[in-house]
Amino acid sequence: MGPVKKRTSARTAAQGGAMVIDHRPRLAPAPSHAAIRPAPPRWGYVSRAVSRYGAVSTTLVVYPPDASERDRRRADLSRAYAPVAGAVALFGWIGLSAAGAPPLAAIVAILVVVLSVGAALSRRARPVRRASAVVAACCSAFHEDDEQRAAQRRLDALADAMVVASASFRAGEVDGDEFARTWRAVHAHALGAVSARPAPPSSPGACRAAAARCIRWAARRPRR
Repeated sequence: MGPVKKRTSARTAAQGGAMVIDHRPRLAPAPSHAAIRPAPPRWGYVSRAVSRYGAVSTTLVVYPPDASERDRRRADLSRAYAPVAGAVALFGWIGLSAAGAPPLAAIVAILVVVLSVGAALSRRARPVRRASAVVAACCSAFHEDDEQRAAQRRLDALADAMVVASASFRAGEVDGDEFARTWRAVHAHALGAVSARPAPPSSPGACRAAAARCIRWAARRPRR
């Protein structure tokens, strides 16, 4: 038999004639993937920080749904501006110094540009930050506190609702109206959680107190 091509034939002898068997490759139908939508609107963010002694601080920021996309983008840029500006300032100073500029003059020029841009960006992002719902919680891995645990569970539930809604919107499982309803509900619940707790356990003093309790707990542990 010759080399195999896209269409191959096998002839076998049979009574009264020949039988031809054609083998055609079957092409599997192309899988129908759901249309991937663009990224959902910028609804906010979740940040977590772990201290040296096991105190975990979590902050959920939910932007106001009525704010424009441009204003929410400015709020995101304002949040990420400090580390980016620091890196740009460092490389800018190195480049200006290598080009022969006086180091002091280069530092002054870079500081003027960085501070001016940061002030303008912060001023434009101020309305969104003021209308945002901020929920924070701080709990210790070594000290049980029912109030702090409850605050952490509320924060996790609100954050999970927004994360799941964003993923469902991106996958095409929900439309923009349903995503907006979820966003508004989470924003309202977050504002209610903040107003219901005038002295949240996630304040810096509470986090320092949690860290201090962890230090005392570690000091009381028997050494092996």
